[in-house]
Amino acid sequence: MTQHAYQNIPGLPSPSTKDHTPYIDRIVMAADWINKQKGADRRIADAVADFIIYMAFLILDTQEWKQRFTDSQNKAGFFYTDPKTYWKTISFGTATPEVKRICLLCLPNLNPEEHFEKYNIKQTRQKITPQPIPNPNLKIRETPNETKPHLRLVKKPFTPNIPRPLCQEWKLDPRWEKLFPCSTQVFYLLIFRTYRRDTFQKIKKALKNGETYFPWCLTGIKSLSKQLTYHPKSSCRMKNYKDRQIRKSLQQLWDLGFVHRIFRGYEDQGAGKYHIFLNPRMSARFHKSSIDVKKGSTRKKKQPRMN
Repeated sequence: MTQHAYQNIPGLPSPSTKDHTPYIDRIVMAADWINKQKGADRRIADAVADFIIYMAFLILDTQEWKQRFTDSQNKAGFFYTDPKTYWKTISFGTATPEVKRICLLCLPNLNPEEHFEKYNIKQTRQKITPQPIPNPNLKIRETPNETKPHLRLVKKPFTPNIPRPLCQEWKLDPRWEKLFPCSTQVFYLLIFRTYRRDTFQKIKKALKNGETYFPWCLTGIKSLSKQLTYHPKSSCRMKNYKDRQIRKSLQQLWDLGFVHRIFRGYEDQGAGKYHIFLNPRMSARFHKSSIDVKKGSTRKKKQPRMN
């Protein structure tokens, strides 16, 4: 887009007011990934998607745009089908309502249903095959009980945006500032793995019965390192945290009271098991309970009052 294009669009800043280095770094990173992993052309396969991504960079705050771009690129890579869908998925992740409004003003002929509707991954992955023309002279043997082929379930990809709101109480604790960057990402992933809808139901049920329930999850070093990535300053490509970084992060989280190790997993012997604490109060309560058990005094169960 040139410097003087779309000057009369309200709300659209001038390209000269922003540093384009983050934009170039993210585009190069996404292009390198699709070229290296899928053997596709490095050029953006969809011109409208390219336009939306650039408009989002101009309109949004740089940090917000970088976060949105990285999250949507991870999703596009996880559900990759073809280059066009890859770039369209990235553009969808960066398009806020304000970005959509500006893009529709700049491109009146833009089809919102094609570029602004959420992609149904199952539909895009299905290949349309021509149906054979039936032969009237051929007798077809009917099968009364036809079964549908089993579908392979795809796990929901990890993104820090989901567990981040659950960690607000921890962020107010002084111990949060001591965490390594890798430790923060590991804790986000552990929260993501542990706290689901049924987990909160178990906690509520335990509290209702006057008991305590401390959720836990399995922590395989290999699986954690596969899911956790970071973007180094010296490179444009995403990298995975190494196994030794994951081990140090788990040890730091345990030392600071964010988690508590039930048992340690070893290679070829299964994953480790940790209690994951949602807030400082839960951590304090667990450690107080463990001290009481060691001393021989346990908390008495609440008894209902007699009417």
